[in-house]
Amino acid sequence: MLLLAGCADADLGARVASAEAELALVKAERDGLAEQLDACRMDSTESYPHALRLLEQATGQVNAWEPEAARDTIAEMDRLYPCSAPTRDSRSLEKRLNAIGKAPDALTVEFWFADAGVMGDTNVLLFFEEWCPFCRTELPLLQARSEAMPDVQFLGFTQITRTSTEAAVRGLLETHEVDFPVAKESGELFEYYGGEGFPMIVVLVDDAVVWVGHPADMDWARIATSPPE
Repeated sequence: MLLLAGCADADLGARVASAEAELALVKAERDGLAEQLDACRMDSTESYPHALRLLEQATGQVNAWEPEAARDTIAEMDRLYPCSAPTRDSRSLEKRLNAIGKAPDALTVEFWFADAGVMGDTNVLLFFEEWCPFCRTELPLLQARSEAMPDVQFLGFTQITRTSTEAAVRGLLETHEVDFPVAKESGELFEYYGGEGFPMIVVLVDDAVVWVGHPADMDWARIATSPPE
């Protein structure tokens, strides 16, 4: 009986030691998380201005067709200010950067509003929605661009979301006399190219994505020597 009691006490002692070790690990993790939380609070308040400047720098680098420099800037933000709001906001830039270098996806669409589009050597893909006021502003400008750049293939894509309808899209295209090919797509193309809001254009040269972003931020001189005023 004494031997059995001794074995039971030994087993109990081992279980207690194991539980104490696990508790120590939990406390260590808790203390580590608390330190990270304190660092994040400091990061979010004291470093916000510098993190914001880095975000603006990375955005400028993306728009200037400097993807590697932008990646380096975002990596610096992640290292120095992992918890700041500008660093979180840089995730949308990363989606754009991840599309750079991609080969063109197959033009899998539900239907074309008029003539079917084909890809050329230099392409501008416009993703827009009829209800988007910024799209309404950019659409006639892009129509003018397409007329002034006959060697560049412009293609438009809409998902016809929210309250929009096929008839409303047709009306918008007719209002602005858009004559480059426009198609209805499911959203897969938009996601493939790192879609982050409307309007968005994707520029492809020689079967590779070279730029993704808002049409107003595009440096048109890079694909044409005489863009319209």
